[in-house]
Amino acid sequence: MYFDERPKDNKKSLYNREEELSKLVNELRKGAPLILLLGLRRVGKTSLLYTALNESKQPSILVDCREFEEHFAVSYRNFLGVLERSVSKLIGKYDGLRRYLKRIKGVTLGSFGVQFSFEDKPQSSIIALLNQLNSWGSDQGYKVVLALDEAQELRKVRGLNIQSILAYTYDRLRNIVTVLTGSQVGMLHRFLQVENPKTPLYGRSVVEIAVRRLNDHDALDFLMKGFDQLGVKANTDMLDYCVQRLDGIPGWLTSFGARAVREGVKKEVVDRVLETGSHLVADELKRFLVARGIAERRYRLILRRLAEEPASWTQLKIFLEAKEGKRISPSIFTQLLNNFVDSGFVEKSNETYRIPDPILLYGIKAGLV
Repeated sequence: MYFDERPKDNKKSLYNREEELSKLVNELRKGAPLILLLGLRRVGKTSLLYTALNESKQPSILVDCREFEEHFAVSYRNFLGVLERSVSKLIGKYDGLRRYLKRIKGVTLGSFGVQFSFEDKPQSSIIALLNQLNSWGSDQGYKVVLALDEAQELRKVRGLNIQSILAYTYDRLRNIVTVLTGSQVGMLHRFLQVENPKTPLYGRSVVEIAVRRLNDHDALDFLMKGFDQLGVKANTDMLDYCVQRLDGIPGWLTSFGARAVREGVKKEVVDRVLETGSHLVADELKRFLVARGIAERRYRLILRRLAEEPASWTQLKIFLEAKEGKRISPSIFTQLLNNFVDSGFVEKSNETYRIPDPILLYGIKAGLV
C-alpha cells in the first residue's frame, strides 16, 4: 500500500522507482564494492534500500545510523552496540554463520547473538568480523550487504576510523557490498573524501544512485492510486492543493494519505501535516544550527532571506552584510552556503539557492526555527 507510513520493503508498495530499484538490485548482485543512495529527507531512500535488499535475496546487515542524529559525538561503544544488534539479526536468519564468527577474537556468541569485547581493539574486531562474513559469503555463494542508513552520521563516531574500515572492505573483501544512504549528500561526500589523496578511500570508484522527488504529475498520480488502493474517493482539486503545499516528497504525501483515510480528504488534513511535520523538521534544523557555534546567527539570517524567496549568492551576501553592518569575506560566505547545501536543508540549482522541503519552509515562516 502506498500510504503505509513505515518504510516499504516490496515492489508493489513502491511508486515509480523501477529504474532506481533495478539499478540498485543489479549492483548488489554484481557485488559493486561501494554504493551511495542519495536524496532529500523523506524522499524514499530507506524504502528503496529495504526493497532492493529483499529483491536481491542477498544476506544483509542493516545499521540504522539515524540513532546517532541527536548526538554531537558517538563513542565507538555506541556504534558497536548498534552493529551487534544488526549482526545478531543476521545470525538469526543464517545459523550456519555462527561457525565462522566463533573464530573471531574479541567477539562473544551466545543465545542473545553477538557481542564485542571492549578489551580488544575495536577496529581490529570489526575488520575480523568483516573478514569472516566475507569468508562465509564466499563459501555459500552470497554477496553480503553491509547497509549503513543515513551514513553521514558516522562522521560523529570517535575511536574508529570508519573510512579505513570501508577502504579495507573495498580492497580486500570481494563478497561484501557496502551501501551508504545519505540525505545530507555533501556531508556524506565530505566524510568519505574519495577525491582526497590523503584519505583511505581516495580513488575508489563509487556507484551513485539518486532518489529524486516526484514531479507534480507523478505526485498527483501517486495520491490518486493510493486512495484507489483503499477504495477512497478523492477530489482532484483537493489533491492538487495537497501537491501544491507538500510538493513531490513521497514521505509527506504518504503522511497526508494515511491521515486523510482516517480523517477525510480535505484541506484541513493537508494543513495538519504541514503543522506537525514542520515541528519535526524544525527540530532537525535546530540541531544543525546549534552545532554551528558563533556562526549560528548568520545561518538563521540566511534562512530568513531564503524563506521569502530563492536567491543568488550575491543577493544573499548583500542581505547578510546589510544585517551585520560589515563586509564578509567571499570565501567565508561561500563556506556558509556550502555547509547549508551539504546539510540538505538548502538546495542550489542554476546558481540559485532555495529551501527544498516545503514543510521546512512552512516551519521557518511560522517562526519555529
